[in-house]
Amino acid sequence: MDIVLITIPRITVDAPPMGIAAIKASAISAGFIAKTYDFNIDLYRKVSFDVWLELDSYFQTDLRYLNKSSSNSEKFIDFVGIVEKRQLELKCRGEYLNVLSGQVDTVLEHNPRWVGISIFSVNSVICTIDFLKLLRQKAPNQKVVAGGMGLSSFGLGGSSNFGEYLIKENLITTYISGEGEHAIIDLLTSDNGSPVTKQIDDLDALPFPDYSDFDFNHYDAPENIIYITGSRGCVRACSFCDINSLWKKFRFRSGQSLVEEMLQGYRKYNTIEFAFTDSLINGSIREFINLLDCIIDYKERGLLPSNLLFGGQFICRPESVFPEQYYSKMEKAGAYNLSVGLESGSDKVLADMGKSATKKDYDFMMSMFQKYNIRCNLLMLIGYPTETNDDFELTLQLFRDYEKYSNTGIINGVSLGKTMVILPNTPIAEEPFRWGIEHDETGNWISTSNPSLTYLERVKRRIKAGRLCEDLGYVQKLQIASVNNLYEMVLKGGYDSIS
Repeated sequence: MDIVLITIPRITVDAPPMGIAAIKASAISAGFIAKTYDFNIDLYRKVSFDVWLELDSYFQTDLRYLNKSSSNSEKFIDFVGIVEKRQLELKCRGEYLNVLSGQVDTVLEHNPRWVGISIFSVNSVICTIDFLKLLRQKAPNQKVVAGGMGLSSFGLGGSSNFGEYLIKENLITTYISGEGEHAIIDLLTSDNGSPVTKQIDDLDALPFPDYSDFDFNHYDAPENIIYITGSRGCVRACSFCDINSLWKKFRFRSGQSLVEEMLQGYRKYNTIEFAFTDSLINGSIREFINLLDCIIDYKERGLLPSNLLFGGQFICRPESVFPEQYYSKMEKAGAYNLSVGLESGSDKVLADMGKSATKKDYDFMMSMFQKYNIRCNLLMLIGYPTETNDDFELTLQLFRDYEKYSNTGIINGVSLGKTMVILPNTPIAEEPFRWGIEHDETGNWISTSNPSLTYLERVKRRIKAGRLCEDLGYVQKLQIASVNNLYEMVLKGGYDSIS
């Protein structure tokens, strides 16, 4: 076996992970032998739901707060030491480690040249450490490569790179930062532990992800959902977002390529529901409309089922560039569950964010969603550095204005988050002086240009927004985790959460 690719918690339990399926397809296309395991779903299925809930909270531990370090110059933070202390608090520790140990054995049974571990996000970091420690105990010389967004977009202290830390602790051999489809081939070919990572321009040339190792019956989604990627990067430069630091150039696939991947998913796995992973599903209006036309054509020709659906992150655009006929096409093609980053109800704050949208644009979009029965989720951001109380009141008014869409089910839910977090490598983090950003003695950010917006004030606004949404009948996504985190941070005087 050339490589065994694994995904570990915490990720969704709704559908198979696309990342390792895509890497496997690239490896196989180059003549290598690869196997994939989803150890996230394996753990989910092997423990009781109560144990899963305890582990879910464990995986989401705010390591920045537990680090107790206010030094941004510290190059490495003791992730392993922090996790070891946190792990001792688990009631299910023995059961959890027993499952992980069995997963390590499953990997080593293949005697792989390489083990590839996908670190999906900050919420995968803790389980990564636990898994790799067990792996090193059983196979000290096993070559391990890590990849995924959780490697470098951590922001602990604003300076740490988790991939470098894992190398320093001898938990991995190397890591791939960025796109892995070509880099994994370079790694397996040269076997020298220094994969070359370059931005991939021709996304149409990549093989479709290989899901043959996964049992769709193990996942919670009823329609054999498959994740699909139509573009990488973003056409916007929102000041709070780090996407442009990760993807230097926006690239997109052709509508024809995407509909062919949908056709394969439908024929192989009976999939009629696709979830796009793009930062913006309609980042390229031309290719988005091309995709809609291709899906409609395949439906009319009987190649794809009439009830095929798709969802993803959608950007609001003015009526002048995204008119009503496009929404009509979206309905026919099967757009059904879009996540839209509204962020604020204040045009001033939206302009400060770099959103290129106004409340008027939002009003038109929502009216089109209502007319063409397109469901959406609203993503909001409470406590932007320039947000005054008047701006916040405009956001509250937006919720009142859109109550009618929630009542009809067009707004499927709203995510309020845990208040504004300043991520590393974002425009705000790179130029904090523009917003007067500083950090107080507890590590929370403050703005000298908007001094009334303290951390406690941001939390108060978040709670007030949540209560209003509850009163208006909105479904709030991730409400329990968000509120519990805020309560803990305020009670203990700690960090604003990154997760």
